[in-house]
Amino acid sequence: MSELTHLLGDPGVSFTAEDDFQALNDLFLERGWGDGLPIIPPTLDRVEAFVEFVKSGQFFEYFPEYRGRVLKPVFSSLSIPESLVAYLTRQGVYAVAMGDEVMQVLNLKEVGE
Repeated sequence: MSELTHLLGDPGVSFTAEDDFQALNDLFLERGWGDGLPIIPPTLDRVEAFVEFVKSGQFFEYFPEYRGRVLKPVFSSLSIPESLVAYLTRQGVYAVAMGDEVMQVLNLKEVGE
């Protein structure tokens, strides 16, 4: 994983991969850039599905012991495009992504406490 971290620290670095989940995951595994868990990039469809789930109240069907409590939704990924952060902010969902060294809340002030 350190090779990828080093590469991503270089300005303008990029690589090309097939637009295919399995091919991308295979590439990361072959290069030692992951831990074997699947890489699933955040897309508008996935973010919308998450927001819909949160707003539906289904969370409390799975975790009834938390019924009656305030749910503070958090969407987390290593990287989240600004357009998705803006969408999450409008929906009242915290966006968490990798900062320089640690994960950070990207819209803490905008979503509020």
